[in-house]
Amino acid sequence: MFIFFIIWWLVLLPLLSMGHEIEETPEEGHDSGAPKNPKIGKKFLLASLITFMITTLIMIFLHYFGIV
Repeated sequence: MFIFFIIWWLVLLPLLSMGHEIEETPEEGHDSGAPKNPKIGKKFLLASLITFMITTLIMIFLHYFGIV
């Protein structure tokens, strides 16, 4: 479980900067670099799916070589 958690964060961080649009005219008090719609739920789901595949490959590799 710890391996999944670490890999999940390593996958999520690059995904956070992908595919966001910046508002051209932000409202007063809002950051000009803040995304319109960060789609955070989709990014969490995508990070979880990618991490599941990576963790599965790691576990298969470890079992194949008899490490675990």
